[in-house]
Amino acid sequence: MNLAIVLAVSQYTSLSPLPGCRNDARAMAALLKTESKFDDVLVILDETPAASVKGRIIEFVSRHKTTPVNEIVVYFSGHGEFVGNEFYYLLSDYDPKRRKQTTLENAEIDNLLRTLSPQLAVKIVDACASGVTYIKDPDSFEAYLKGTQSSFKSCYFMFSSHSNQSSLADEDLSFFTRSLLTAVLNHQTPGLRYKDLIDFISDDFDGNSVQRPFFVVQADFTEQFCTVSETLRAAIREAAGLASTTPAIEPPTKSPDLIAKVRDDARVYCTEEQAIDALTGFAKRLRRLNPPPDAAQLYTVTIEEQTDFALIPTTAPVGTWLSKNPHSLFAMPLHEEIRRPSAMFEQFKVGPEFLIKEVIRGFKSTVDLPFAFVMLTAKPHYENLQVAGCFVAPLISKTHLRTFWTYVSFRDVGWKERVVDGEVQWSTTETLLKEEHLLLAHADEILEGFWKSVLDQIRSRFGFATVPSPDPAAQA
Repeated sequence: MNLAIVLAVSQYTSLSPLPGCRNDARAMAALLKTESKFDDVLVILDETPAASVKGRIIEFVSRHKTTPVNEIVVYFSGHGEFVGNEFYYLLSDYDPKRRKQTTLENAEIDNLLRTLSPQLAVKIVDACASGVTYIKDPDSFEAYLKGTQSSFKSCYFMFSSHSNQSSLADEDLSFFTRSLLTAVLNHQTPGLRYKDLIDFISDDFDGNSVQRPFFVVQADFTEQFCTVSETLRAAIREAAGLASTTPAIEPPTKSPDLIAKVRDDARVYCTEEQAIDALTGFAKRLRRLNPPPDAAQLYTVTIEEQTDFALIPTTAPVGTWLSKNPHSLFAMPLHEEIRRPSAMFEQFKVGPEFLIKEVIRGFKSTVDLPFAFVMLTAKPHYENLQVAGCFVAPLISKTHLRTFWTYVSFRDVGWKERVVDGEVQWSTTETLLKEEHLLLAHADEILEGFWKSVLDQIRSRFGFATVPSPDPAAQA
């Protein structure tokens, strides 16, 4: 038996609507139902709060778990999020404070699929994958997905964008799904393999700096996705509202295609005023503070927007990240020369008197920003607790806000003097400036992570169990 699950979430209670997702799923459902290879296709388009979606998927899996399953395809179109070490499919009642309850976790999907023991597992995900990247582990999302492939005998995972990107769409269709459907419509022979889909989509997004799909494959590239026929093409066109005739494959240099690419790409670009407004909104969200009850009784907390980087313990790791990672940020690392006497010169009076080494000491923005960083300070009401701090440094490009942040504790070395206690570890993530809901959610997550780190230190010190984080993340 071959099975498929099609899930689209187009309306959210707390996030921006995605009207194109409904058409995405209608077209995919038409493709999978018209192709006789699939014996049962579950389509979820309307009732998409978490309880309803999970219940229907569990019922579908339970109904087939006693039947040998050759292949199962899971398709999702909607908002997505990669936080810590888990990818989340966001459902219509998504609430970041109840993330596990109001989403489908990728691990949960994998567990359900494993109960069917399919010979081939396919996941096609058209969703943003924005989330935290630690400076020492910039490819954590890709590594995470590649790690899940071992759960299946054979698999194709097809994701619409990388972890630091958004997946674009218009009112009609998401761009990734449109590319997949076009691959089917344009295919010249009846047999269409998954490898053919991957090749077409890869070429279609080649050179697109804003959205770049990626694929995880554990298969031999012979597996067939569908049989292309005029009946199938007609069903796809009708469901997706595409042209009544199969679009011709045009050479990549044709002007209308080039202009369309430029226009699509330009949608996420900001003017200077728009970028500053987005940064200001992000900082305003941080100023909400919102300490949990225990923290409010133990600390007085202040937040300030600062311009003097001397107040931050170290920014060298951020400068190093900028020097090692391709980026379009308006920022650059700062270098300094370290001079030390030459032992050869001191002993034999030959060679240079000093040895000079250039090192990265920090970074700077190359455009004027309202502030250099945000400093959150939690001062304890009791002398046996440490001062805690959070530093958030923003950098912008024409399309993204990239934030670097760290949580620190300070150790007293005098009545009024203190130093950072332990190693400073920076984290970073990138979010589209025009995705306001994601910027605000990121600000909330930074604050939640700070208060958890503060209270967990106290709980551990006094023998209380620490509270599991809803957003697990490996340290850098």
